[in-house]
Amino acid sequence: MAKRVFLHVGTMKSGTTFLQSLTWKHRDALEERGLLLPGERLLRHFHCSAIVCQRQEVLDELTPEELGTWDRLLEQVRTFDGDAFIGHELFSPATAEQAAGALADLAKVADEVHVVLTMRDLARQLPSHWQQMVKSGSSATLAGYAETIEADRSDRFWTFHDAPRILDRWTQGVPTERVHLVVIPKKAPSDWLWREFLGVMGVSSEGLDHTSDNANESLDLGGVEVMRRLQAAIPDEEHGLTMRRLTKDFVTRRVLAPVGNGTKFVTPPAAHAFMAEVAGTTTEELRGRGHHVVGDLDDLLVDPTPPTGRTTEDVTEEEVASVAVAALARMVVHERHQRDEIATLVGQRKRLRGRVEALERRPAPAEAPLSTYRRARRALGRRLRRG
Repeated sequence: MAKRVFLHVGTMKSGTTFLQSLTWKHRDALEERGLLLPGERLLRHFHCSAIVCQRQEVLDELTPEELGTWDRLLEQVRTFDGDAFIGHELFSPATAEQAAGALADLAKVADEVHVVLTMRDLARQLPSHWQQMVKSGSSATLAGYAETIEADRSDRFWTFHDAPRILDRWTQGVPTERVHLVVIPKKAPSDWLWREFLGVMGVSSEGLDHTSDNANESLDLGGVEVMRRLQAAIPDEEHGLTMRRLTKDFVTRRVLAPVGNGTKFVTPPAAHAFMAEVAGTTTEELRGRGHHVVGDLDDLLVDPTPPTGRTTEDVTEEEVASVAVAALARMVVHERHQRDEIATLVGQRKRLRGRVEALERRPAPAEAPLSTYRRARRALGRRLRRG
């Protein structure tokens, strides 16, 4: 049975991709230091979040073996005699009932259950989350999205970013001192989050570099507007999990991000004022809870003075056209390379098929055992099918 298990449940856009990249990059070193990451890769923790939160669109894609991931990870934690860590920001939307079930499961495999929440101020969270929504299928403008979440506190934005409500769901029965809030400073050394996050679990980051292998690409002013218009142009029936993966990963990382000019944008004044108001009440509520805080809760406060700079409403048609043309050029080049690769694979398949057919026509050599001959044919057949 593990001594302690730490569950990182969010918040979204609070350095979670950075932390996931580093924890899995240094997985073996962390286990040597007494911290187990159960499962063979990060995807398994994503699967666990989908299983716990019952995200049906993800569950429908999983194999029977993958549907048992949560139970397998729990068993690995149970048989480990140190500390264990499970984490993904997509645990945060769990209902109170779902979270209670997961916490009860964890309590059966470790002496202590700890919950970790990483946090940034809402003024930074809103534009980051909106951009993530656009990458994943939304065509809402930033100003329009801000109006939506101001009018509707049940919007999914709040399931990911309303820290007190997330804690209400995810700390049922967990002692106050075992709830850890990691507040990311507005200005901090590049290794701050990595160092302090591991420190919560009693692990030193010494000798473990903090260079992420999986940067979460951000789009600039022109790029995000092109993506927004692209999402609006995609037929409704084409939107779904597969399309989200295509636009979020391939189109963002391989097509739009490389062609932007780096022009940043700021939150519109009205939205900024609302975020400042909510940040104030949220921070005061968190102060009264007595949880273990790494960093300073004051860093969650938002200066009510609107930031200076261009908003997404200021993008010009010339900027949009420039990014769109450059993106189209990258798509054409990518398609050509894809066709070259397909042609190479087709050629390999033809050659392998020819070798198999030649073997089938030729009688087995007298000097070669029949079993050896059959093994050779089967091996070529497998290569052919993979091709």
